[in-house]
Amino acid sequence: MAVGRFETIAVFLPVVLIVGGVIWYENNSRLEYQAKNAPARAAGFTDAAEMVAASAAGIADPIAYRARVEAGKAKQAADDVIRERNRRAAEDAGAAPPERTQPRSWRKAHDGFIFMENWRFRRRRLSNCHNRQRERFSGEGH
Repeated sequence: MAVGRFETIAVFLPVVLIVGGVIWYENNSRLEYQAKNAPARAAGFTDAAEMVAASAAGIADPIAYRARVEAGKAKQAADDVIRERNRRAAEDAGAAPPERTQPRSWRKAHDGFIFMENWRFRRRRLSNCHNRQRERFSGEGH
């Protein structure tokens, strides 16, 4: 049985429209990206986001901004090395690793005392609370 023109059009027209739509969208996105980043590239920045970050930091020179970013990365790497060295030294000494700061909330109990509550959450079940600790304070001005 031969396939007629109508069946061929009915099958391939949606495919052609979808592929054409994707190509049109990608082309417009590329052109918009180029237009948005053209002033930043002319100023010597990598893209518009880098130029906005530099202007927020009060820096107009892209080389000075990149140097500041690299210095920040180097400082973070040095801090990470120091933090890891201190953690290993604490483990070797037998001390427990320091816990991260827990979120705290202040509540007033039924007897008028103010409590600071520490909440720790299980990683995958944020709705279930564990290790609820209360520290009692006798002041009203906290």
